[in-house]
Amino acid sequence: MSLQQTNFAEAPKAPPNVMIIFGSTGDLTSRKLIPALFHLFRADLLPDTFAVVGIGRKPLNDQSFCKHLGKKIREYVGDSF
Repeated sequence: MSLQQTNFAEAPKAPPNVMIIFGSTGDLTSRKLIPALFHLFRADLLPDTFAVVGIGRKPLNDQSFCKHLGKKIREYVGDSF
């Protein structure tokens, strides 16, 4: 089944979990992983208790990390944000 044929409305939500991202401020995370997580969130496929823990080289606190991710989501997702 191709991705275009997948009906996300029928997919169940994932159980509660935590995702740990090593290299969370890196290019691959910004271009691929964060936009994919954003689309899962918009499709209501992430549990309410889903959390992301980011580990990276840049010294960021929670607020700075969220601001960084928001900027990257706008850059790579575009108008749907």
